[in-house]
Amino acid sequence: MEREQTLAMIKSFVMKGLVPVRGKEKYVFSGIFVNCFEHAFLNLTNSQLDEIDAGPKTKNIFGNLSEDASSDAGICAELLEKKMYALASEIGLKIVTAGIKPLKPAKNQWQIALYLSGLGNWHFVLQERDGTWSAKEGWTQKTSNFDSLPEYYNGAMVKDYEDDDFKLPLFMIPKFEKYYIVTNPYAESE
Repeated sequence: MEREQTLAMIKSFVMKGLVPVRGKEKYVFSGIFVNCFEHAFLNLTNSQLDEIDAGPKTKNIFGNLSEDASSDAGICAELLEKKMYALASEIGLKIVTAGIKPLKPAKNQWQIALYLSGLGNWHFVLQERDGTWSAKEGWTQKTSNFDSLPEYYNGAMVKDYEDDDFKLPLFMIPKFEKYYIVTNPYAESE
């Protein structure tokens, strides 16, 4: 029941014209947590997150997106896509796989990028309205902003495993996989 209530609240935001607008606003968590997928896919403001938190008690919005994904990166990408498309449908958004070339989103669209490692670890990044990119660092409040997409996402979560004596092998660091365009059909398009 909690999941359905949470999705209904998110759908109400979508129907009111939700598009990413938080920019560099720092996440302030009370009882709900946002991971990199939720940052890129929904980009809810702190006040919207507070509304959700006041409703059903959930640890995070969508749960563990990759809970069924195997350690094979190809299978992981396929399962992630299936879950993304299903979630989008449930809340009234549409997703199109853009591939490896970026597209220019319309006013009611936004672009996200998927990164995968050889172990099936994943990370999502959001293109902001000004053309820069932002990434949410796992379950922390931290976001990173950068002018262009790197080939490998070497964010704070990767750096947590590394120190002066140990560097992760490249196959363990998420590498750019593809772009997606998310469309809110309820938002102003021109």
